[in-house]
Amino acid sequence: MKTSRNFSLTEILRAVALAAFALASTNATGATLNAIFNSAADVPVTASGYTATGNTVNFTLNYAPATGTDLMVVQNTGLGFINGTFDNLAQGQPVALSYGGVTYRFVANYYGGSGNDLVLVWANTRPFAWGDNYLGKLGDNTFEQYRLLPVSVTSSGVLAGKKVLSITAGFYHSLALCSDGSVAAWGDNWLSELGDNGDAGFQSCVPVAVNSASGISTLYGKQVVAIAVGTGHSLALCSDGTVAAWGRNDFGQLGDNSTRQRATPVTVNTSPGISALYGKTVVAIAAGAYHSLALCSDGSVAAWGYNGYGQLGNNTTVGASVPVAVNTAPGVSVLSNKTVVVLAAGLYHSLALCSDGSVAAWGYNGYGQLGDNTTVGASVAVAVNTAPGVSVLSNKTVMAIAAGGHHSLALCSDGTVAAWGYNDYGQLGNNSTAQRHVPVAVNTTPGVSALAGKTVVAITVGLSHSLALCADGTVAAWGLNISGELGDTTTTERHVPVAVNTGALAASQRFTRVTSGSAASHALALVAGSPNAEFTLAGARRLTNGSLRFVFTNAPGTLFGVLAASNSAMPLSNWTSLTGLTEVSPGQFQFTDPQATNSPRRFYRVRSP
Repeated sequence: MKTSRNFSLTEILRAVALAAFALASTNATGATLNAIFNSAADVPVTASGYTATGNTVNFTLNYAPATGTDLMVVQNTGLGFINGTFDNLAQGQPVALSYGGVTYRFVANYYGGSGNDLVLVWANTRPFAWGDNYLGKLGDNTFEQYRLLPVSVTSSGVLAGKKVLSITAGFYHSLALCSDGSVAAWGDNWLSELGDNGDAGFQSCVPVAVNSASGISTLYGKQVVAIAVGTGHSLALCSDGTVAAWGRNDFGQLGDNSTRQRATPVTVNTSPGISALYGKTVVAIAAGAYHSLALCSDGSVAAWGYNGYGQLGNNTTVGASVPVAVNTAPGVSVLSNKTVVVLAAGLYHSLALCSDGSVAAWGYNGYGQLGDNTTVGASVAVAVNTAPGVSVLSNKTVMAIAAGGHHSLALCSDGTVAAWGYNDYGQLGNNSTAQRHVPVAVNTTPGVSALAGKTVVAITVGLSHSLALCADGTVAAWGLNISGELGDTTTTERHVPVAVNTGALAASQRFTRVTSGSAASHALALVAGSPNAEFTLAGARRLTNGSLRFVFTNAPGTLFGVLAASNSAMPLSNWTSLTGLTEVSPGQFQFTDPQATNSPRRFYRVRSP
């Protein structure tokens, strides 16, 4: 378990104690894994250090999964990635499973779940966004001031035909990671945070591709498996355990041993005698305002960038333009003899979840965001308070952590959420605006809180707001709402959780992931649609060049493709898949068939991916 972001709706959030009791991997080369799913809870393999190379996997679906269900194939309890891939299952490969006459489409992700699990991810999902839209950071092809409820991110252009696995939000920009290992970005580019090698100062209200060209970008030939963003810089973790960075760099937050702004991805330094990442394999990343964090496969943590408040955790307040080791000295750091399994970064503070279930924090503490019952900053890790009668975390098992602008959240194994730190806007969700120096419970009172009777499965935080994904596919939010970041159709500040409005979603759709960022005043989510596309033909017309253009209106977020043929009796495999599908407005698409003018008759099929 290595990241607190973007957990699937149906993932089983395992206790961190599993790290100590992981089943040893006994798979032999040439073996076949028969992965049988009788329910969403089935996990065919639980192992540490599982090797997939040289083996094959066969899937059997024996039930009808609910919309948005992900299937855990290999639950990897170690920190490292799965070794290789199955011979018949590549990263990002589509997988179609049938049951009861219905075909369910998935995509293979060897970096799913907690970041290193093999998961079959529900294929029919699409990104949505809401809140502040300054400089186009919602990606809906507008520069509207803000959105008070979720709108679909433009999925034509660079995202056409792609499966988005995760999304994350920065101050003025957003990133999306696709199953093919590519990264898209949108919003402001004044600090080159889009990484597309475009002109600084250019804004894009639709996704553009982060540059991966040979000789220009360090991402050339690499598979990105995780992303993170700060106020003006972006990070990408690659499958080989290296980290790339781009954007703002005045504090060395890119970690390339310089303070030069970068318009394309560069490699975070791993040089011997210079970088704490030398000889290490990075398995998770996090980004604060001007600092960056990396978790390594041995459980150690490195940090770089701004350090004015000790957020690098190396017992100094001196910044670093290359990775330095987070201090673990006995008698100095609470991380002594601990194994970190999850990282989170706030604006100026850092959090770490350890394998024993404890939470450590360091950096700025002016509002109690370190949770140690003080407001004294720390340049080395201190323990988040769990004292009985003082902290709501007493006798709780923490499963995930999140760090906002100046507040922090923890998700517990019982589905409850704890919060601490700055609370002027109600971002702690405890029906008050008083800052808290130790964890308090987010309100779940019936008739008061949208979390009443709900089980939270994932958490995320923004600059001054918080969000929780529930097991039933709903999202709750609380805190500052001046730009509609709570998604409840208002700009009213909320001190207890309220439901994110689902009016823009079809009845069959549900949230599967939700994310924001420590500097963000907007939120992003992935929304799953049913196995079959829902659409209606809205009209057709002939263009001036003689080709035909059809417009389909579908439920926002429901993806589909268009096939064409001159003979309707042709096998489906012989139909032509049309490209250039364009979203002219949320949920409304158009396409052009250039062959229409050369054929006396053309037939079209619309199908889900």
